[in-house]
Amino acid sequence: LDIGNALAPLGHPTVLALTATATQAVIDDIGAQLGIPDFGVVNTGVYRPNLIFAVQQVTHDDEKMDRLLERARAVEGSGIVYTATVAAATEVHAALVAAGESVTLYHGRLPAGARHANQDAFMTGAARIMVATNAFGLGIDKGDIRFVVHYQMPGGLDAYYQESGRAGRDGHDAHCTLLYLHKDKAVQQFFLAGKYPALEDVVAVYRTLREAPPEGAAALSLDGLLESVDRPRSKVQVALSLLRHQQVIAQSADGGLVVRTPDLDDRALAELAQAYRTKRDGDRALLEQMVFYGQSGYCRWRVLLTHFGEGDGFTRCNHCDNCERMQVEEPFANRTVTVWPSAESTMPMP
Repeated sequence: LDIGNALAPLGHPTVLALTATATQAVIDDIGAQLGIPDFGVVNTGVYRPNLIFAVQQVTHDDEKMDRLLERARAVEGSGIVYTATVAAATEVHAALVAAGESVTLYHGRLPAGARHANQDAFMTGAARIMVATNAFGLGIDKGDIRFVVHYQMPGGLDAYYQESGRAGRDGHDAHCTLLYLHKDKAVQQFFLAGKYPALEDVVAVYRTLREAPPEGAAALSLDGLLESVDRPRSKVQVALSLLRHQQVIAQSADGGLVVRTPDLDDRALAELAQAYRTKRDGDRALLEQMVFYGQSGYCRWRVLLTHFGEGDGFTRCNHCDNCERMQVEEPFANRTVTVWPSAESTMPMP
């Protein structure tokens, strides 16, 4: 969040910003955060014809686990199973171990040593399947991943495509499957509820930081702030994220939290919080797009490309689950069938 502020002291050098996937809104936001209103964009496109997308509708957790085992056993090669929560990752890992699969586990609550060891086991092939939260994936480039299964839906199509894109990097076919259980939407709604701060949390954090730091300290640290504010850690962190994003506070090299704009009143803080409420509404819309993808009868690639602004002129991929279904149904839909009335059907009703 402070990269843009560093450009002027560095003499406004040439900036190259890289990301795997981004909608136009995200691209515009990156430019705004870096303070570069006029920038060129090189977009190689998101369509990868070797990725075969599918959604399997399930009605309960036991059925979902059965479908996961079927997918893991049906495809040779390595694979990743993404979950939305640590609890689900732990449960899925245990189930796959019990089923005799070669599997390892990765999430943010594991000790660093265990995370590194498990990642190495997957990358070297010592473990065929990685069960992970979204903490796993950054910088992962393993060419022979043949399947990615989302055991729970992510918060939007950006995350879904980026995580699915770990598969098939060697150019060979790979399967990307979403196990769609409608109640999983509630998990993402829970995350959204805790992601954005209430106005009172923002005001409490800002006022505390604006006060003089403890004697002998140049600025409050995060731990010091948590001791001074009677708020849960999660709420303090999202309030800090808002204030940093709006460049009201900054973090020094030693971790101290420094107020850059010390004269904001409650009304100004309310306006800042409103900007985040707008973003919250946007994230809710992204979740609804994820639900639409899971329930849609359209070509999966068409839905994804439309989301990324690349859907013009694209009709079908001809290999996702919906395209295969349509290829089977269309000959019957276009066939003319003549039904001759039976003798009974021509008799008058009593």
